[in-house]
Amino acid sequence: MARQARNRSIREVISTGNASGSGILILAANGTGGILEAAEPLLLSRHLHGLDKRVRLLSLYGSNHRQQKNTGSLGKLIGWFVGNCSEFAQLCRVIPQYEITHIFPTSGKGLLTHLVLPIILGRFFGKRVLLSYDGSEQELLAGNINSFKMRLLASCDAVTVNSRGLSHGLQSRDINADFVYRMFDEDRLPRTEIVQVTPRILVALPLERFHSLPCVIKAFKLVKQKYPRAEMVISGQGRQARLLQSMIADERLTAVAIDTSGDEASFYEQLNQSDVLVNSSALDYVPASVLVAMAAGLPVVTTQHPSTSELIDDRTNGLFFKVNDHQALADRLIELVESPELVRTLARQGRQSASRHQWKHAESQWRRFYHT
Repeated sequence: MARQARNRSIREVISTGNASGSGILILAANGTGGILEAAEPLLLSRHLHGLDKRVRLLSLYGSNHRQQKNTGSLGKLIGWFVGNCSEFAQLCRVIPQYEITHIFPTSGKGLLTHLVLPIILGRFFGKRVLLSYDGSEQELLAGNINSFKMRLLASCDAVTVNSRGLSHGLQSRDINADFVYRMFDEDRLPRTEIVQVTPRILVALPLERFHSLPCVIKAFKLVKQKYPRAEMVISGQGRQARLLQSMIADERLTAVAIDTSGDEASFYEQLNQSDVLVNSSALDYVPASVLVAMAAGLPVVTTQHPSTSELIDDRTNGLFFKVNDHQALADRLIELVESPELVRTLARQGRQSASRHQWKHAESQWRRFYHT
């Protein structure tokens, strides 16, 4: 029974061939990043099916998955120890079977299972270790990437990040880190082009302090005063969910909801019902939701950073506003309501820009990554 329980934490998506020591093992932390970021390892494994290698995806749940809410401190400690021992045994059994270990880690309490153990075991077994690190330049500048984590990153054969600033910052510390845009599921995109904004606003970010979500609620209040029909959904999970709910209640705002389900299907349904996407993050990176919205033909209003500036040209394929400037955000949203021609331009140009980051264009970059 214990063996069967362990096997249920493994999602084998693709497995071709049977030569031991060859192929690519993708290790994905359950719940990595946001809604779309969590799906990225699965999408990558599907696209890599065309390579002449085995490709296998394992979902690592880590210690949090095994902790029971009703257990005491000792029970949680035992659960943590047993859970990590189980994952350690899985990794020891599976990593030697593949020549490449590609890690998609998460942060927080699962760091040991999701980052430390895979890297150390990959190096121990003499495998090529590749890492897709979900971070930002601010994280580096704030010192949140400590010396131990820096040594872990340096020990990897190659690293990808989704922040141009973080890429430069790590490279200045002699860590080979390439900037790549997030992957998204092209087949699930709505194909209707937005020609007029109501607005029905969608925000899809982790509910964390550094994404400046209170700014969005303040801006929505201003928009709502002028356009009472305005609607908004904030989709994500994180520690600020209760704070945001309190803000909405205190301001007595209607037609605004927070979806903490983390369900990918719900996100795409919300995307199909929205006519503008807002990215309020203070971090220098491009959330997958921005690319998805652009590819779906939604106008995007986003904070300006080096990474977003590389993708978006203000007033050509998106609109910028300064971090935490809720008045500027409200002004951009109201402008979209009042300027259908601008909406059509942003939707058309945004879709063309996002199409350049679809798999058919990114395939050569990923092939170089695996053959570096």
